[in-house]
Amino acid sequence: MRLPGWARVIVPAGSAARGAYRFEVAAVDHEGIEGAKALVSVPPVSMRLAGYGVSRAGAETLTRGFFDTVSLDVTNAGAVDLELGLDALEIVFDGTGIPGVTAPAVLVPAGATVTVTGVVAVPSDLPASVSLRASLSLPTGPGASASLERTFKLSAADPPEPTMELLPDALVAGAKSAVRVKFHNRGSAPLDIRTGRLVDSVPVAVDDILLRLKTPEGTLLSQAGMLQTANGASGLLLGQEQIFFVSVPGASSFVFDPVELAVPEAVGASVEVSAYVSTPAYSLHSGLLPGTRAFAAASVRASVSSVPYVATVGSDQAFYDQGSTITLSGSAQDLNGALLPGATVSVYVLSRGFERSLSMVTDETGAYSIEFNSLPNEAGAYQLAAAHPDVLTRRPQAAFTILGVELEPQELNVSLARNSSVPFTVKLRNTGETPITGLTHQVV
Repeated sequence: MRLPGWARVIVPAGSAARGAYRFEVAAVDHEGIEGAKALVSVPPVSMRLAGYGVSRAGAETLTRGFFDTVSLDVTNAGAVDLELGLDALEIVFDGTGIPGVTAPAVLVPAGATVTVTGVVAVPSDLPASVSLRASLSLPTGPGASASLERTFKLSAADPPEPTMELLPDALVAGAKSAVRVKFHNRGSAPLDIRTGRLVDSVPVAVDDILLRLKTPEGTLLSQAGMLQTANGASGLLLGQEQIFFVSVPGASSFVFDPVELAVPEAVGASVEVSAYVSTPAYSLHSGLLPGTRAFAAASVRASVSSVPYVATVGSDQAFYDQGSTITLSGSAQDLNGALLPGATVSVYVLSRGFERSLSMVTDETGAYSIEFNSLPNEAGAYQLAAAHPDVLTRRPQAAFTILGVELEPQELNVSLARNSSVPFTVKLRNTGETPITGLTHQVV
């Protein structure tokens, strides 16, 4: 029991159940003169370890690198209902206390036992035997504070493998391929992993889950972060930032949304896919308890295949006027040249480093047709490409030109006296990229 400014009184363990403690406490000054006595009453409360962590081979254990629950039975042996709560819960490691998340105060009826539960972040290098210190606040009279402290011996062990699994789709050279991460929470408490954030009201990926594509020799080919805002993900305003996260319950698994990795065209017959999960946290929404480790080096060797089908595209004319509607058509074919009905085709219109994309599905003959509406004032040389939607390369297959001219100035306002004239010059500017010849003009 701690009495601020007066003294500290230690109550023998296990004796609280015999009845309430009453103490007379007084301060003594430097001359040995004792001050007025104060009466302090401490209720008869006891605490024991009810359970912790997970059960393996019939024994309870903390799981290194994860979050674990610790449950304590609190008994009120008095005749009055008490509101009791943990004010400290920590793992004692190398002489240092590692604080966990304590449980809120609960009402413990007279003569009853109530279980309270806290959470600890278990270090990945925790020894096999470790101490846990718990402190329970006790009600006292004015001018004093009291707490019940107990130390328990716990065991710790490494998590069963695997902690992560990779589930890649077929990897296609020159295309984007989807890879899923399956995460196994080996602890007994839930853990939270960020899956996205908002930047200028737009969801963007985060590197809390990062996937990498490498050659068998270790050369990095591509990487991509996670963006998941639904399918089990929740939103949260954390400080000034809007984030998304997935909470994986204790002793369970979660399969995240796929992450698309770019597979280069010039790649060997096999590649290595790796996943990295940065340090998770416990209870992001109520208060951050950071984890003690990151998860990495989950990898699989995957073979690289060819794109399942190719597509063609062309325009109905070579030249168009500004503002024209341009008809684009083509087909989808398998690798043997057979036409494919019901195939999705992505068409790209390329000009001056920019691209616009259109998507359509081939008809029962394997062909398609779609209209491209050019902007009223645009002109220039354009290239066309078409491919399977996952293919990254924009290889031009056809071209067309939009011709454009404009007058400078487009309007001229002058005031003329009767029977007078004003000379002026009008320039005709070619706004496209192709020379235009054979023009005539007429003044009306």
